[in-house]
Amino acid sequence: MWVEQLIPETDDEYVKLDLSKTDRVAVIGVAKNSGKTTTLNALIGSEPAGPPPIGLVSVGIDGESVDALVGIDKPTLWLPGGTLVASAHRALEASEARFEYIESLGFSTPLGETVIARVRQAGDVLLAGMRHRGDVRTACDRLEHCGVRRVFVDGAYDRMSAATGEVAGGVVLSTGAILGSRVETIVEKTRPWLERIQLPQASKADDRELIERAIAAEAVFARWSNGETSRSEGSALRGLEGLCRSDGRLAALAIPGLVSESVVDSLMALHAECGVERPRLLVRDPTVFRMDPQTWHRLTRRWEPAVFYGTSLLGVSVNPTGIHGGRVSRAALVEALSAHCDCVVFDPRAPRTSGASLNDERSQRA
Repeated sequence: MWVEQLIPETDDEYVKLDLSKTDRVAVIGVAKNSGKTTTLNALIGSEPAGPPPIGLVSVGIDGESVDALVGIDKPTLWLPGGTLVASAHRALEASEARFEYIESLGFSTPLGETVIARVRQAGDVLLAGMRHRGDVRTACDRLEHCGVRRVFVDGAYDRMSAATGEVAGGVVLSTGAILGSRVETIVEKTRPWLERIQLPQASKADDRELIERAIAAEAVFARWSNGETSRSEGSALRGLEGLCRSDGRLAALAIPGLVSESVVDSLMALHAECGVERPRLLVRDPTVFRMDPQTWHRLTRRWEPAVFYGTSLLGVSVNPTGIHGGRVSRAALVEALSAHCDCVVFDPRAPRTSGASLNDERSQRA
């Protein structure tokens, strides 16, 4: 499926977003009010109308009409008839759309039992998302069992947990003027997100074996240039402090859990001790990194990260307008971000080309 968008600051240049690489697409935002809901609405509106339907599942809560943190109006999530959703029962009851309930998923959220339902009457929808990654996978599996042709995973605010191959095969990232009043600032704050999502998947058999062992044992594992392997129990931070050393040089290190700023401090100390140029840092997926952009850049100067569960960056959507009216050049932002990713950078609010969507009612609202 292709989503065609026209960038208004050009005369006739069309950009195309190809979603055919995966049946599960995660949409995440770099911050609240980055334009994620508008992007999701545009993607859903560009899907052909009619059977088989599309499916939707959320990580977090989305679809509210007013931002709970700053009290401003925000776009609602609008779904056409026939769409299948996985959400909490009470959230669906609070939605404008009307539903036919199909089955229970067997787990709950703060808003009650999670169910799969079909939209019988199109309208705005409030989604209450899954709390655990395994629940998201289960929901996607059940939606596909019900016959959907594509599942959109709504990542909600600051929920990068959707950006992993365990959940979705591809990611669309939303960013924009919420991050700053200058294009350079927006790009600098978005770059770590782009770099993490585009991290290479560990390809060497011994690297994949090392991170698999680390995940299974919940311990840090190291492989040295002389062929030795060592491990340490406990969290990444304690594991690094208690990691058994070898006479060889460090070749690869596998960490099973989160990589925080304090873990980076220990990694930098280990790097200085072992004195090797950018050893491989093997982690589960791109979502494990929890740090500010400066710490991320400090880490990647000394280590070469790779992931066990990789994903594809399908596109980057831009919102050139901030919540308080500030605006940057759309064309300049698109051009600057394009230099840091190998995918389409587009504006979901741009006019559509004739015939780009068969879902005319939804297209008018996106």
